[in-house]
Amino acid sequence: MESLLAANDVLDTSATQEFISISVLCMHGFESEEAGLLPFRKGEILDVIKRDETGWWAAMKQSKSQGSRIGWIPQAYVSVLSEEMANKLRNVEKHARLKVYEASMTYNGADVDDSPSPPSPLGEDDPCPAVGQLFSSRTNFLTLV
Repeated sequence: MESLLAANDVLDTSATQEFISISVLCMHGFESEEAGLLPFRKGEILDVIKRDETGWWAAMKQSKSQGSRIGWIPQAYVSVLSEEMANKLRNVEKHARLKVYEASMTYNGADVDDSPSPPSPLGEDDPCPAVGQLFSSRTNFLTLV
């Protein structure tokens, strides 16, 4: 890993805005007192400014009390966010971010079966088409029995 800034260095955020490439959600907490590493808590959102192929990414953490800090973070502890998701999660309390993120990923990643349903054996007058579809083949019927 090449030297960046020590984790305790403070930056003027207006000067670093051009380097931000992606936002990430911290899926796990990371503690370190080693110079150059950036500790973070589960549920925080960080801005990654450089990705290294070693699996350590340079990230910036913005804090009202401590200003902006830059340091290396383990890539395996974070998930990359779309710009839309990062903006959404920034408006959610830190303790709830993981649940909102996971719910969004489950909803957006759900497999939706767009294939047409088989015709009901009772035709269009079927009072309960779902049951008719279930019994429309011998295999489905035998599975139920």
